[in-house]
Amino acid sequence: MCDKPNPLSLYGFSSNHADLLNALWHIAEELSAYPLVSAIFYRALPERVEVIVVAERPMTKMIGRLLEGRREELGVKFPYLHWDLRVAQKNPSPEQGFSSYPLSSQ
Repeated sequence: MCDKPNPLSLYGFSSNHADLLNALWHIAEELSAYPLVSAIFYRALPERVEVIVVAERPMTKMIGRLLEGRREELGVKFPYLHWDLRVAQKNPSPEQGFSSYPLSSQ
């Protein structure tokens, strides 16, 4: 089950919250076309944004390349933030403090 995006978890984020949520929306929209992508999680910290895309093999390599290109684009748009976008085969543990972001097709 995916939670709704939680703008309150973005407290302290140095950019406009809407800009971050818009960037996440674009990532989710792009990844929703891939059937083996099951979830997106994010965590916003003062100087970095971490995004974990949960996908099954054999999609992990391709999704990783796609995220690398997206990271470069976001680095240009938000040069004061470090974007850590990565693919994993398991959801992050709740203790890690990530919020889920719904895939557009769900």
